[in-house]
Amino acid sequence: MAFWSETQTADPKRQHRWLVQIADPLNNVGRFITWSAKSVQKPKMTIGEAEHKFINHTFYYPGGVTYDPITLTLVDPANPHATEALYTLIRASGYRLPGDIQQANIAADQPDVSTISKRKGVAQLGSVIIQQLNGDGNEVEKITLRNAWIKSVDFGGDLNYENEGLVEISLELRFDWFDLEVFQPSLSE
Repeated sequence: MAFWSETQTADPKRQHRWLVQIADPLNNVGRFITWSAKSVQKPKMTIGEAEHKFINHTFYYPGGVTYDPITLTLVDPANPHATEALYTLIRASGYRLPGDIQQANIAADQPDVSTISKRKGVAQLGSVIIQQLNGDGNEVEKITLRNAWIKSVDFGGDLNYENEGLVEISLELRFDWFDLEVFQPSLSE
């Protein structure tokens, strides 16, 4: 029996019904990515394998699990300024400009030579949550990336007088694992 039969009243999950949430790095209150997100990849996992040969046979055994980074594409609004928010987040993760180190050296006997760390990157990014919704706006699936941090940022690519499109920011997020919550729709949905 197909999932769209007359006896089943719930819709299948749709690609255009989703939200993504990341903490706001400018004030750490609320969420700022939700409304400016354009696309997001769902997690992908790979299970490694070990091979064992015996005479003319090959046997395979499952190994460790790894997760690929996901890409999140945002529209870059002028207010709130997404480029500024992300740049602030990366700086709060420990990134220092050469001028910062020089300035700190002048102001104190000890220069600030701290660097980006996983602890700071994860703390600054906070929870990354991808929600899939049904036609009524209710959650049907929730993915929470654990220990997520920003691996790369493309702040908008090329600017071009011949292109009237919106400026987009592309983030690559690395994470250790994800939690999955599934919410069963009621029969009235």
